[in-house]
Order: sequence, then C-alpha cells, then structure tokens
Amino acid sequence: MLLVRNLVLGANLNGHSLHIITEEGWTARPVVTSAVQSGPISCGLWVVASIAAVLRGYHFTGLTEEDMDSLWSSRYSAWNDSRPTMA
Repeated sequence: MLLVRNLVLGANLNGHSLHIITEEGWTARPVVTSAVQSGPISCGLWVVASIAAVLRGYHFTGLTEEDMDSLWSSRYSAWNDSRPTMA
C-alpha cells in the first residue's frame, strides 16, 4: 500500500491529478488475465510499464512482448543520459 500511496502522491504533486483515496482500504484487480510475458527476464519491465499506464490514466499498457526490447532501450537511454558524469 505504501508504494501505491507514494506513486499517487507523486503524480498529484507533479500536476497529474489522480483522484484516488489512498487512506482507505483498496482492492487490487488484475488488468490482464492472460499471459503477456513469455520470458523470465522482462517481468520488472512489465510492472514498470503497467504502473506508467495506470498513472497516465489508462487501464492497460497496450504493449506486446515484441515492444519490450524497444521499451527497455528507451528506458536505459533515459537512465543513462540522466546519470552525472564522473570528472
């Protein structure tokens, strides 16, 4: 629950209003009921993609397994570009 609360608060603080009450009980409901991941490596990437979709107001990602390489590359590039350089 702490992760969900922090994500909602972070989105609200950054101008992405999510009208979700985090202080009351909540129920997790699956948005996908069939497997979309075929390999053992991309699980965390699917989680990040799903969280990003929900925080943007969508109910699911719309991605396929074939999209994971492209998503991984773009996330890695964004992370790598934001790292401070060592002088």
